[in-house]
Amino acid sequence: KLKDILTELVTIKDELLGLIHDLLRKLNADKTGEFSKLFKLLLRDEVVAKDQIVFSADVIFRAQINSDTKPTLPFDGARINKHIGEGRVVVEKRTDGTYVNDKKLGVRQSVRQLNGGVVDGTEICVEIERDKWAVLNATLCDFFEAHPEFVHDNLKRDKDGKTIYVYFWGTEFLCSALPYNMGVRFGNWNGDRWVSKYGWRSNNNFGYWDVALVFESEGLVPGH
Repeated sequence: KLKDILTELVTIKDELLGLIHDLLRKLNADKTGEFSKLFKLLLRDEVVAKDQIVFSADVIFRAQINSDTKPTLPFDGARINKHIGEGRVVVEKRTDGTYVNDKKLGVRQSVRQLNGGVVDGTEICVEIERDKWAVLNATLCDFFEAHPEFVHDNLKRDKDGKTIYVYFWGTEFLCSALPYNMGVRFGNWNGDRWVSKYGWRSNNNFGYWDVALVFESEGLVPGH
């Protein structure tokens, strides 16, 4: 039976792979068994009310990337010092945000950055470690640069329409000329595209518009 299933998977049409992924995700998350029951009815060609079908229709774009892939470094001589990856992940642009493995992306910052305050990047890193922020790495920054259609509005501007600068603290790099300073990639929305840049954590004053990319479950800082 397993052999037959594998044979079917090998010959399946590409356009059905996304549907199969949605189905497996739903079945895996079905704690009550309600979705499984409805799906079995469909397989038996039994009537199911339209409003009982729970497939999501809010996905606009979907892609799979390997988050362990080393990201682009901004100049010769730079080398990776830290890179936090989770293997192959699914990135989705939905109607309400950008998601990685079903977790919505948001932004976070130190409370000391509010109301015009600034903070050194080294202090932000202390908060990230202490409070266990779920930061993302610069491989996603590269992906956004190549595929700007995946960037949702909440990663472009704050609630007042001001541009935000999104830092990917899951990756840090070193430079031989500055061995005691860590570099970090960040990006921002510029017109119709995602622009990637870099900065140094120990000689930058991070202000109100400088935010860390995290999963929204981390909780958004007021103002964003």
